[in-house]
Amino acid sequence: MTRSATAGSVDDEFTVGVYHPAAGVRSSGGVVVFVQESVPELAALRPTTLVTRDGDPARALATSDADLVTVPRETSRSRAGAATVDLSERVASWSVAESVAFFLDAWGDGTLERVEEEVDVLLTHDAIDTLLLTNRLDVPVVRVYHSFDGAGAGGNLVGRLSRPAATVANSRVNARTLASELGVEVDGVAYPGVDVETFSPSVAPAFERDEVVVLFVGLLTEAKGVFDLVRAFASLSTAAELVLVGRGNEERVAEAARALGIEDSVTFAGEVSHADLPGYYRAADVLCLPTHNETFGMVNLEAMACGTPVVTSDLPGVRQYATDGESALLVPPGDVERLAARLDTVVSSPELRRELGQAGRAVAESFTWRATAERLLAACADVASAHETAVQ
Repeated sequence: MTRSATAGSVDDEFTVGVYHPAAGVRSSGGVVVFVQESVPELAALRPTTLVTRDGDPARALATSDADLVTVPRETSRSRAGAATVDLSERVASWSVAESVAFFLDAWGDGTLERVEEEVDVLLTHDAIDTLLLTNRLDVPVVRVYHSFDGAGAGGNLVGRLSRPAATVANSRVNARTLASELGVEVDGVAYPGVDVETFSPSVAPAFERDEVVVLFVGLLTEAKGVFDLVRAFASLSTAAELVLVGRGNEERVAEAARALGIEDSVTFAGEVSHADLPGYYRAADVLCLPTHNETFGMVNLEAMACGTPVVTSDLPGVRQYATDGESALLVPPGDVERLAARLDTVVSSPELRRELGQAGRAVAESFTWRATAERLLAACADVASAHETAVQ
């Protein structure tokens, strides 16, 4: 049964570690952003150490009270043939080999020994990381689940071989799925947050266009609904421009746009750093994320915080913060005809855009990263207390 984690359970003294190889890289990826934004809030409440690959840390990390322990990548080139990559280019597709390479580096340079000496509870955000660390360290691990796409035989095996002391899900929807599909008992829920000062209607727009701008932010894949969006956009009755932020199947998306005769109205902005995203949200008149599967959808909440109206998929994870017709327009996943109709409605109505934008901003203000950190710490406090009792 999922327990409701609250700040009231974080009174006992303990130190927290967060392990995420890609957190030290500037990226707009969902899990990376979760780590980059929650770590400073954790550090404000409890001594916190972040273990990550050396790189170009986001400003929030660099200026926080967290102790950043960075692991260089050179050593893995000469040990066990472990793969290394440029994280700034491949952070969204972190592989098993890359996770193992980072683990070997952290083991080889003494970082894991330091974790055992200085950390009471360790937070992980990836299945392979959890598997490796729970079988190597004596420090209790709290696994944070951000999504569930079907584990398969390999995923189930990894889960059985992992030994986290507790599990936290990023939404109640994810918690229920983990329980029903994997039999994982979830010990707490920590929703993603949004920095409502950084993501704000007062931010200067990143660009200007003469036409209404529909913005997409995410991986350019079928799963995120970008091809549905291109097809729906092509049938709009009102002139508009489509700006795509992210990377993935750019060539296939461009081919689809050309086939529909809208290539001149589509702009590929590439990957944009998380720090620059507020300007893109403010420059847009509408954010559209017609994703097929989402346990939460941080992009939607960020756009709402900026006062940008949102058209997105009618999914249980999205309905945790978005109400159709009030704070957003929701569309059944994969329903291109319905998507086109709702986009047409909002693109052609400045008044509706204003109303949705104001309502979305009000909703976003209730989701803070401090609340996320408090919920993570509540789960860590339970684990720290249990571990201390067990070793006495």
